[in-house]
Amino acid sequence: MLLGLKRPVDGGNRLVEPRGPIDDEELGTPEPTLDEIASKLGLSVPTVLHNVRELRQATGRPVIVGFGISTPEHVRMVCSVADGAIIGSALVRRIMQAEDAGQGPDAIVETAASAVREWMTGLP
Repeated sequence: MLLGLKRPVDGGNRLVEPRGPIDDEELGTPEPTLDEIASKLGLSVPTVLHNVRELRQATGRPVIVGFGISTPEHVRMVCSVADGAIIGSALVRRIMQAEDAGQGPDAIVETAASAVREWMTGLP
């Protein structure tokens, strides 16, 4: 389940207005991209990044983003405003593809490590 942050709220104590949960059925895909998630929220990726930046500044707490991140470019964009990026489904997908291709345990671990090294190229 994804809890969307819809938009900044003027005044009051809340930084963002919760949009509410988004489930896989609403997204229409089991592994949505950052762009697809932003679109379902009725936002652009720059607006999502702005909201993350505002949340981080307002709370003074670390913010880690983990939705739809599957490329080094996604990592770069998210880490430009957040303290970290979580890559879940994309890593699982790479591992499953290696397993489906008949790779053994050592090759599967190398596939996962290679994917992580690739995504780390997006770090600042």
